[in-house]
Amino acid sequence: MQDKMKKILDELETNIYMTDARTHKILFMNKRMKADYNIQSPEGKCCWEVLQQGQDGPCEFCKIKELIEEKKERIRWEEKNSKVGRVFDNYDSLFEINNQLIHMQQSFDITEYLELSRQKEKDELCNVWNRTKGKGMLEERLKHMADSGHSYLLVLLDTDNIKGVNENYGYGEGDFFLQRTAQIVKESLRAEDFIFRLSGDEFIIVMQDLKEAEGTKRILKWRKLLEEEEKKLKKPYRMSFCYGTTYITASNTLQVNDLIAQADEKMYGEKLRKRKNYAVKMNPFRSNSHEVREMEYPSKFLYEALVNSTDDFIYFCDMKTGLFRYPPAQVEMFDLPGEIVGDALSHWKKIVHPEDWERFYKSNMEIGEDKADYHSIEFRARKRSGEYAWIRCKGQLIRDEYGKPVFFAGIMKLLGQQNKVDPLTQLLNHAEFMKAMERNIRDEMVEQMAVMLLDIDDFHQINELYNRSLGDEVLKILSQAIQAILPDNATLYRMEKDCMGIILENGDTLQAEYLYRVIQKHIMRMREWQQKKLSIEVSAGCSMYPKDGKTAEELYRYAAFTLQEAKKQGKNQLLFFSDEILENKSRFIRLVRQLREDVSRNYRGFYVDYQPQADTKTKEIVGVEALMRWRDIQGRLISPGEFIPIMEENTMIYNAGLWMIQKALKDSKEWIELRPNFTVSVNISALQLLEDSFLEDLYRVIEEEKFPFENLILELTESYTVKNMNTFWKKFSQLREKGIRIAIDDFGTGYSSLGVLKNAPIDIVKIDKTFVKDILKSHFDATFISFVVTICHEADIAVYQEGVEMEEEYHFLYDMKVDCIQGYYFGKPMSKQKITEKLQKHQERYSRTDTNHGCIVGTAKKEKNFYQAMLSETAAYAEVDVESGCLMKAGGFWEEYFSDKGCQRESFSKIVECGILQNAIPENREEYRSYLDIENMKKQYREGNYTRKYCFQSMENYTLCWMELTVHVFQEGDTGKIYALLYLKNIDSAKKRELEQEMAAMRDPLTNVFNRRSFEQEVNSFMLGEKDAFGTMLLVDMDDFKKINDTYGHLKGDEVLRKLTDVLMSSFRRKDVIGRLGGDEFVVFMKAVKKREVLDRRMEQFYETLQMMEDCPITCSAGIAIAEQETFSYQETLRQADEALYHSKQKGKNRYCYYEKEK
Repeated sequence: MQDKMKKILDELETNIYMTDARTHKILFMNKRMKADYNIQSPEGKCCWEVLQQGQDGPCEFCKIKELIEEKKERIRWEEKNSKVGRVFDNYDSLFEINNQLIHMQQSFDITEYLELSRQKEKDELCNVWNRTKGKGMLEERLKHMADSGHSYLLVLLDTDNIKGVNENYGYGEGDFFLQRTAQIVKESLRAEDFIFRLSGDEFIIVMQDLKEAEGTKRILKWRKLLEEEEKKLKKPYRMSFCYGTTYITASNTLQVNDLIAQADEKMYGEKLRKRKNYAVKMNPFRSNSHEVREMEYPSKFLYEALVNSTDDFIYFCDMKTGLFRYPPAQVEMFDLPGEIVGDALSHWKKIVHPEDWERFYKSNMEIGEDKADYHSIEFRARKRSGEYAWIRCKGQLIRDEYGKPVFFAGIMKLLGQQNKVDPLTQLLNHAEFMKAMERNIRDEMVEQMAVMLLDIDDFHQINELYNRSLGDEVLKILSQAIQAILPDNATLYRMEKDCMGIILENGDTLQAEYLYRVIQKHIMRMREWQQKKLSIEVSAGCSMYPKDGKTAEELYRYAAFTLQEAKKQGKNQLLFFSDEILENKSRFIRLVRQLREDVSRNYRGFYVDYQPQADTKTKEIVGVEALMRWRDIQGRLISPGEFIPIMEENTMIYNAGLWMIQKALKDSKEWIELRPNFTVSVNISALQLLEDSFLEDLYRVIEEEKFPFENLILELTESYTVKNMNTFWKKFSQLREKGIRIAIDDFGTGYSSLGVLKNAPIDIVKIDKTFVKDILKSHFDATFISFVVTICHEADIAVYQEGVEMEEEYHFLYDMKVDCIQGYYFGKPMSKQKITEKLQKHQERYSRTDTNHGCIVGTAKKEKNFYQAMLSETAAYAEVDVESGCLMKAGGFWEEYFSDKGCQRESFSKIVECGILQNAIPENREEYRSYLDIENMKKQYREGNYTRKYCFQSMENYTLCWMELTVHVFQEGDTGKIYALLYLKNIDSAKKRELEQEMAAMRDPLTNVFNRRSFEQEVNSFMLGEKDAFGTMLLVDMDDFKKINDTYGHLKGDEVLRKLTDVLMSSFRRKDVIGRLGGDEFVVFMKAVKKREVLDRRMEQFYETLQMMEDCPITCSAGIAIAEQETFSYQETLRQADEALYHSKQKGKNRYCYYEKEK
């Protein structure tokens, strides 16, 4: 190896060693690595002898075989070394020197970094996992539940009155209470269980494979131990807690926040019971003069008295046994099997009207699955006579002292005739809508009529992304809002789901259009949506009587057709019925019939085209996307955008999809013979993937065709993938285990799904073609693509770009490091024969130009540049003759500055000014120039400072990133000349990790202000480091914050805390220090401020800003203490502010007080 290279490598601050790839014998190890491993002369020995403990042969995890067989340029992996016991981030690569294949590994010691990461994930006060880490651990468990077979008991534990303890006995006592609670719980947990701190006074405990009954015993034991400790230490406050649980099984579909919310509801219920019991116990008016007696009565007589005293049906259910008891009259009327009924739902399924069954079932299951305590529903049930009767059913769940369901009872009331009013919105229902149209048609006074159907756009997303209760609230608010602005001749009706109907008696198209615009504007201005940050839009379809139809059925059907067309054409608009819409609907019906016939005739008219996918670097065709095509009976080509949705809606897509997969696999076997790594991408429908039998059917097709699993890529559109990720996760993982790759198609057009890329089991992201359309002139599109490429490559996800048509677009994407390109630039969708011809032509050219190197890496493998193999993530390098100031060699993106024409060399200084310096952002250029200056290099060598490094920020592909320049100056032994080797390394990921680590250690994860420890450090640094420093400590406490958490849940509580943070940030100066002590307590230190008039103005501004938060009304109390350097103590100043805060609360809250020394 070249001596100068060895010198350079010895100076590097990273471990590097090289071996013969065939024999594993060490050829070179740099000084840094020898020192770290305490090795003197490793050369000539096998790597596993000197670098591993107790190893007698090549390591199982050796990457040489993988590098050769998979032709990878570099592999990055993490290793815990068995000899030194430290963790390393390794980069392995291969290169050739003189026909010798050399394996090189660079390794970075990340042991301290990982330890810092672990510390970052811990709650510093209680030494348990923090909220972010804990929720992440729970998400990971949920992801793998189906495969692991485990169940989990989630416990939400809320310490009693921690705020009162802090206020009355000081933060030290509050901290002790929390620490002991966490410690008692931790000591009883098993290795597979974990605990994390959710918020100020709340913890989450997750216990694996533990039933609720056993879990409850453990929880009560924790409470008992804590209460015993209170007595033992003679604490003046009560040490106890309330709790709620959620039992999680493999069938769970809820997210982490939803599961916590369930436990929170139960915890809140227990809290209310405890408060009620305490209030009764402490009631000063409670009489003690008489012994409290219980009223006793025979339960049998009570039941008979209730049943016989009403015409309604009273029912009971034992929640432990699941047995229901119904009164004799109800048994007789509805032909129930008896008064005592087990498995009641199966009997009700036979008699509940099919249209009402789903609502009835869901409402009952909420009780059965412990998701609700109250039940109210209206439904139709078939009587013994065969007629249906409307019933209103209400019921209440009763729990025991531990919050467990024990008893359910309620009343069913006969409504007599079909209910006319929708129970949710209190609007007249669909049946009344149809009757009203029929009455108007018969009424001679009604000469014309507008029939309008309104539907909330994307309403399902509100239910899916939030919850059904919010969806119901939206429907109620919207119906009330519309009803309030209707003219006298209009009536509003609730149709079904999120659809409403309006009948305008004697209304014309102008009035209908005007009404729709008024509704649109009114919805946009409604504060309810602004407060909930919802975007509500409605589409509408309208038919006119008598122009469009003479019957109620026709008018309704045509309005429904028109509504569908309005949604298809972009939503948030009103369309009127027309012959064209009817023609579109008729065409739809014709296509359905034609498709069914062609599918039944062995897919007559169907065929598959293939669009090439090319490697961005080499422009070689490396794969194809299979695209289904269809011609109707007249031979007309029908757009896939038209016929595929029809097949999805009419249950034809599943078998058609399997037909296309089999056809594509059959066709592509020939291409794989020409190119073993050739891939075939096939689009699959979410409806296919949701079928239980899909994987089994897919594997059958693959095995029938004897097709390699690893050559198949399955594509699913982004919106379907993100929306159904929880459902698809297991199937994606199973497919990938077989070697099949998963791609998200049309990326960027659906849900905001960047978070999904972090852990989702996907391999490829295909960016939608809309982002390349204007890439040459749209900064946004270019930035978006660059950002997606960066984040995907960080997650080892390949990026494909669709829709590339021009050479300029190709070169643009080449610079962005997109992996693969698809579009008309490389070819339109084409037949199997044309793809074969393209591949054969390329193979012929390849065979003529390729040379055989006789190397085990493969005939097509070219010798890799030594610099590139040596320097992991190198962006550029250069070799400079320091004495002459000439550039001798350059590579990477500095290569364009190097020209070798005889003895003529470029002036390095000139190149620096004209080009290289532009890499750095303007504020870094002066210092960057000094490192590149030839005279400074000479000085550097004379002073013995052979290696210098400089970190700076550069603009790469429209993205700001961190780079590291290394300048190594050395003297060549043979000639005595002085040279400099410069190389530029992209350290963006590592630098950002480092900065994030520093930031995370200092910041509160929820609000991003300083945490308790860093706030104290910042204040001490100012007060003890500045001359004659002074300032003011402000302690802010939100009034009644506990009620917000208890009433609205933790997500709302978090939102309120973040909004209070925004108020603090806007009310105080940038140089003031803002921190969060915990829970709802914040602290502000105002530097160099102590005048009361200044402080009063600041506080007035703070309270005025608070009052402006109409969407989130909160109040705060505050305490103020002045700090002088001469007498400064952080803890004493905080205590003084706390005392002032206590006085402000005593005076009625929502005010502030100054600390006054006792006189």
